[in-house]
Amino acid sequence: MTKPNIYMKQTWEIETAALLSQIGCVVIPGTVLKKICFGEKLETDELRLYKMHPMVGYDLLSHIPRMDKIAQIIHYQEKHFDGTGIPLDDVKGKELPLGARLLKVVIDYDTLETRGVSTQDAIEKMKNNSGRYDPDIVNKLDKIFRVKEKYVAKKISLTDLRHGMILREDIIAEDGVLLISRGGEINSIVLKRLFTYARNSKIKESISVFIPRQVMI
Repeated sequence: MTKPNIYMKQTWEIETAALLSQIGCVVIPGTVLKKICFGEKLETDELRLYKMHPMVGYDLLSHIPRMDKIAQIIHYQEKHFDGTGIPLDDVKGKELPLGARLLKVVIDYDTLETRGVSTQDAIEKMKNNSGRYDPDIVNKLDKIFRVKEKYVAKKISLTDLRHGMILREDIIAEDGVLLISRGGEINSIVLKRLFTYARNSKIKESISVFIPRQVMI
């Protein structure tokens, strides 16, 4: 029971940090935000102001109960994996909060996509800037998009699960036990475990999966 609780706590922290990642932008004028969105060059003062937003977000959240770890994620969201970037300290690599490393990849990818860069070109740009990003996270993002090219996302019932499908979300029993993590591939062992557990504890009826195009149901 302990591991699922820790897992759910970390998920909550990362998802909340993602929702609040741009809270520090409240100090940035709309005209500057528009320039950032369209990739326009910022003036020196505008760039300095923009670089402050993670610190502003940190200051806004760090004194709120239970938000300290979320504030740390937001604080380091613009920090590069090699230790460059902001804030100017010695924290780098895996010492950076996992949520901050995830946000750095996701936000930069979203920025590239908004500017019209294709998925694969965006991934390649990020791979070529290895010092900026956690390479494990970039590789996982690449894998996710490659999976989407070969699979169709769909919600199905537990009884419709088949070999080769990949879970888009965790399967968690009603009592809070994490049965199978997202990204796991359905095989005979997984199916046996799920059906065995379903006899004694309720599992939600709708399950989100990636289905291989050749075995669409």
